Amino acid sequence: MRYRDDEPRWLCEAALPPPAFAGASDTAISSVCPRAAAYFNGAAGGKNRKAKRTRNSDIDAGYRKQTKASRRCDARDAREALSARADALHLASLPDFVVPTAKAVLAHADARVDALVDALENDHARSRFWRWRSRLLAGWSLLLHGFGSKRRLLERFADEALASVGDVVVIDGFDGECELRLELLRAARDLEIRLPPPADGDRASASGVARRLVAAANERPGDARVVFVVHTVDGRRLRSPDAVEAITSLRSDRTHLVASCDHVNAPLLWSDADHVRANWLPTDATTFAWYDAEAPKAAVIPDPAAAKNSAKPLLDTSGLSFVLMSLTPRHVEILKLLATAQRRRASGRPTCASARRTRTSRTGCSSRTSRRSAATK
Repeated sequence: MRYRDDEPRWLCEAALPPPAFAGASDTAISSVCPRAAAYFNGAAGGKNRKAKRTRNSDIDAGYRKQTKASRRCDARDAREALSARADALHLASLPDFVVPTAKAVLAHADARVDALVDALENDHARSRFWRWRSRLLAGWSLLLHGFGSKRRLLERFADEALASVGDVVVIDGFDGECELRLELLRAARDLEIRLPPPADGDRASASGVARRLVAAANERPGDARVVFVVHTVDGRRLRSPDAVEAITSLRSDRTHLVASCDHVNAPLLWSDADHVRANWLPTDATTFAWYDAEAPKAAVIPDPAAAKNSAKPLLDTSGLSFVLMSLTPRHVEILKLLATAQRRRASGRPTCASARRTRTSRTGCSSRTSRRSAATK
């Protein structure tokens, strides 16, 4: 085979492709690089005058004119054509792509997440439980925060590190039916602690029960201690001022407090006095675990259709007192007038505004009638 002086040697060798590249891939090459396809088909090439006069119907009309520029094949176009042919053969040799189902993908993801959760929990147990225990005995109250559920981690911490300290009381704050006062009374009964008589006004409050329980626990004989473990201390049933004061009152010389929070604004629940009373120590306890135990028991938003036949109120008025405290006295007076008007309307009696509007309309009608009669006269 003779080579031209103005073309590379490998390019002429590539002009004779093996039989494996023949077939449907030639059409792909002509669509990607028509000049290279023209060279491979022999329309652009060689010193053969007969080949120059040959016209290929597959070549674009812009390349049919035999010029010096059209007879040259750019090396870049040749490389693109060869790569396109190789890609076409590679895709043809691949098997059919099988898309996995959503169930298979979730199963694979769950397995990876469970492995990560177990690794993080083992790391906390191996390197941090002893540190948390020493800080707890030093007088701090642990406030665990971070991504993921911390219920299983706290249960393991209570079993492995706190069982030797004293009695452990667990309170599920994420439960939508959790009543802190009843939980503290039940804990006093299980620990066989006799509570002192309540003071005036403390019988029905959770904070009063908490103060009485802590005072009775400090008077127990020996060095017995009580550790209170509160899951999701920022739960909906533990956000009232009475519950906040009760939880922060559980820390003393012989009673300790460990709690977990999930909301990013959980520290805003406590005032400066509450922080000093509880002596919170924020501690990172990221687990990335599922909320499989907290989510089913969390308090959900009631259904309006189902709330019509129920005795429970539809609106949550637990934070209404905070809204009223933030208003000016003039705004409070306006709200009182609106509430009075709503009560009058609900009872069926006419409000002051509606009665005044009725009298005004009647007076306007009589005056217009008198003027009309005077004009008629």
